Amino acid sequence: MVEDKENEAQVAGYKLRQMFNKERCFDLFKHTKLDGKNGKKFPIYEAVSEERFVGRKLHRNHLGYMHQKMKLISGFKCFHNQYFVQALMYRIKLSKQIFVTDLE
Repeated sequence: MVEDKENEAQVAGYKLRQMFNKERCFDLFKHTKLDGKNGKKFPIYEAVSEERFVGRKLHRNHLGYMHQKMKLISGFKCFHNQYFVQALMYRIKLSKQIFVTDLE
């Protein structure tokens, strides 16, 4: 029981560290501004509150985890017939959501 709590704490710590991982473009260039016409500078990304930023990042990570799980399960060929098609459609749906989230 103590080991379970330690394991849960390690997982929670890992997830928290992932939230502050800055390896995506949005994280790296969050405050960057480009030169425009007439000497004006405009930001690459719109200004968002930290709460909304973390919420978006959490949502993106959750979609990534779900996509990874579906890829693993389909790799083991656990689904057959209509369930395989449904799992494949769900995986495509997740891929689209991840793509749209990255564009936002």
